[in-house]
Amino acid sequence: MGVLSATTGGDLARSQRWREMLERYGTGDELRVLAADERGCWGRFDLWRDHDDRPFGAEDAQLAREASTALGRGMRRATVGLRDDAPTAPLETGVLLIGSDLRPLGGTPAVYNWFRALNPAGMPYPGGIPSLVWSSIGRLIAAEAGEDTQRPVRIRVRADDGSWAVIETARLDPNREIAVSVHAAGIDEILGLVCRAYGLSNRQRELVTLVAQGQDTRAIAGQMVISRYTVQDHLKSIFDKLGVHSRLELLTRLFAQAA
Repeated sequence: MGVLSATTGGDLARSQRWREMLERYGTGDELRVLAADERGCWGRFDLWRDHDDRPFGAEDAQLAREASTALGRGMRRATVGLRDDAPTAPLETGVLLIGSDLRPLGGTPAVYNWFRALNPAGMPYPGGIPSLVWSSIGRLIAAEAGEDTQRPVRIRVRADDGSWAVIETARLDPNREIAVSVHAAGIDEILGLVCRAYGLSNRQRELVTLVAQGQDTRAIAGQMVISRYTVQDHLKSIFDKLGVHSRLELLTRLFAQAA
C-alpha cells in the first residue's frame, strides 16, 4: 500500500507516471492498496483524488490497510468462482498487430472476440482494445529498455465466463511491429493459481498435478513415495477444500477454468 503524495514529499510532479499519465486528466493524489489475504495477493485497487481535493491522509491509508484482507478474500473467491450466465470465451488464438508507432494495424476476428470477453463491463476502450493489452505492450517496451528482463512479457487474465486467458506480446523483425496474441490458458498455466486460492499445500498441489495427468492411485503413490492409503487421505482433504466428491469432479472444476 502506498500514497503518492507521501512518496513524493507532497510534490506529485516528482512522479514520472503522474506527469505523463495522470496530470492531464486533472488527477490529484493517488492511494494504492493490495488486496491480500493469508493465501497471497489477489489484486490491487487504485484510488484517486481530484486535482483540487486534499491529499490522502494517514486515516485514509489506515482504512485501506484494514480493508486489504477482506478485499483479498473476496477477490480470491472470485478467482475460482465460475459463472453460468456469462458468454463463453473463444477458444481460438487471436492476434493483434501494433505498428512501431503504437498504432493498431488490425487483428483477427478471434482477438476482438477475446477483447469483448475480457471487458465484461463494456468499457468504451478506443478501438475496443482493453487497457490490459496496452499494459502488456508497456511491459514489452520496459523489458527492451532493460527493466526486469527476466520476467516474461505475458499477462494471465480472467474472461467474462470465469475461464482464464493469456496475453503475450513480442516484437516482430525487421519492421519492429508488435504482435499481441490472446489464447485460452492451459491447465498448467492456472493450476498453481487455483491450488493457492483453495489453500492446497505443496504436497497436495503435487498430487493434483499427477491426477490432472491421468495417473492412478498406484502410480501416484510410487511417484510421491507414499502409500496408497496416504494418497487417499490427501485426496479426501483436497476434495473437502474444493467442495467436490470425486476425481472426476476435481478435474471438472480445474478444467472448467482452462482450455
